[in-house]
Amino acid sequence: MELTRATGAVLRRVYLVILGALLIGALAYFWSMRQPTRYTANAQVVVALTNLASPETASAARVANAASLAQQYIANPLPSSVLDQIHEAIPGRTPAQIKAEVSFTLVAGQPLITITALDRDSATAQALANSASIAFAGYYSQQEFNARATITQQVSDLQAQFKQSAAQIKDLQQAIAAAKAQGADTTALQTQLTALQNQQASVTSQLTAAQAQADAPLPVLWLAQSARPAAQVSVNIPLNTGFGVAAGLLAGMGLALLLDLMDGIVRTPIDTSRFAALTTLATMRDIPSDDDEPALLAPQQYFSVFNSYQELAQSLLFLNATRRVETLMVAPADNVPNDDLVGIYLAITYALSGERTLLIDANWDSPSLEKRFGLPPETRGGLFTSVLAMTRDAAHIYDAIQPTEIPGLYVLLVGPQPPNPDDVMQPAPVDHFFTRLESQFSQIVVLAPAGLLSPAGRQLAERMDGTLVVAHAGSTVGGELAGLARSLRRMNCYLVGAALVGDEVAAKSMLPAPSQPAPAVPIVPAAVTGALNSAHSRTEQWTGSFEAITGMFPAVNLPAQSASGYSPQPISGPAPAPVPRQAPAPVPLSGQPMPGHTPLWPGPAHSEGSPPSTMDQQTGQSRP
Repeated sequence: MELTRATGAVLRRVYLVILGALLIGALAYFWSMRQPTRYTANAQVVVALTNLASPETASAARVANAASLAQQYIANPLPSSVLDQIHEAIPGRTPAQIKAEVSFTLVAGQPLITITALDRDSATAQALANSASIAFAGYYSQQEFNARATITQQVSDLQAQFKQSAAQIKDLQQAIAAAKAQGADTTALQTQLTALQNQQASVTSQLTAAQAQADAPLPVLWLAQSARPAAQVSVNIPLNTGFGVAAGLLAGMGLALLLDLMDGIVRTPIDTSRFAALTTLATMRDIPSDDDEPALLAPQQYFSVFNSYQELAQSLLFLNATRRVETLMVAPADNVPNDDLVGIYLAITYALSGERTLLIDANWDSPSLEKRFGLPPETRGGLFTSVLAMTRDAAHIYDAIQPTEIPGLYVLLVGPQPPNPDDVMQPAPVDHFFTRLESQFSQIVVLAPAGLLSPAGRQLAERMDGTLVVAHAGSTVGGELAGLARSLRRMNCYLVGAALVGDEVAAKSMLPAPSQPAPAVPIVPAAVTGALNSAHSRTEQWTGSFEAITGMFPAVNLPAQSASGYSPQPISGPAPAPVPRQAPAPVPLSGQPMPGHTPLWPGPAHSEGSPPSTMDQQTGQSRP
């Protein structure tokens, strides 16, 4: 696990770390407080070797051998006979309690054994240490003495066997000599003699080994220091509590990392790559909404996240160096409120940067552009009627395209829907339809349908130059994101990357949302204010916010004057009465506005009445 991901997992669940430290630390504290007062007493037993032939020259060997023997003794310090002997001396403690309260340790490099007794009573602890040391020393001293007595008896027996075999050999030798003097056969006697000599050699070998063991120094254990009055052992409450807190911290972090590994939720840009192998092109703050239904676009909300969408547009622009992405589909990985805002705000960003942009609402299950831009119900058609026009009268494919209050941004609504969209979205008309649109618009953004994997959705996805997948931090399931990416790759769709929406991941790359609405800056002369409809005040909000934010982003250069060539003048006198908004007239795609249509947004890169820089003024076709 990467360090950054591990750190993020711990920080997201820091409450587990704090809770673990508090809980285990508190348990360690109360456990320490409830521990009874205990006393400890120490006694020492030394292991010595006696009867060494040359004590002066063998001092080092004696110490080493004694230390080795002491190590063997403490491997089994309390056999049953020793426990019984201690229990007889201290009947108040059972053999099991004695075994738990008495411990044996060896002083490093020395034949010195320390016997420690720990008990709730001071006198009992002292008695335990003394009784254990005496019983221990007596037991193993007796064991060594018994072993030496056994070896001594073995030496005596072997010596008797040696004498007996020597006598038998002598008799056989005499018999052989007599037989030779008489000229008799001595073969059998020679065989018996050989067997006796071999037996005598074996006895001699055993006798030599036994005699060496009998002559070896005899280990003796004796009490070097008896136990003194027991000292009180207090529980180190601060130390135990500290260890408990440290253990709680480690346990909390381990639990947080384990939950993160088991958690399949997308939370950071790394997760989009981990789950679906998608590079996160930009992160943006989520726009909260109290209503699940699409709401009218608010300029303040857009300009509060303008920086992130500019970063997203720039990231997509870098892709043009290797692959032109003129038609881009924006596909959410999950169905959450406001999942259409990424595509809408990206289209607005393209338009404000000077691109002639078309925003298509292809989400026929949940259309949203009418409410987002405050447009009246479309009566001239929509996406499906425009695609059908390719098979009947191609001149009418642009009839349903509407201008918006944002210069350079046009929208195509869903419009009337056929009973079965799969019958309309056929490969040939869809391909010809987008080919015609690409000749009129420099950038096309398509809001993906909810049924993207349906036949109609597949036709749209396969015709796109690229697809941008939108994930929501904290709600998108990694499996769903991976499944969508896998399905799009099977359709041979080019996945440009992912956009991650979430407050935490985008906190560093966002502008703070304005606490108050931006001031309304009228951009039309007072002489024409009476002709403005109810959208006038909304356009002023967009314009005011845009002008306030322009200075922060030099990449978006607005002219000093408005699109029509005059400087903004404040409107004097009473506010005009609202006029019901009429359905906008179709705008010729050559860039010329319809008569009587006054753009309420200043054009970002061209003046009123002139085509965009990417369009030819005579033919309206895209320049190469």
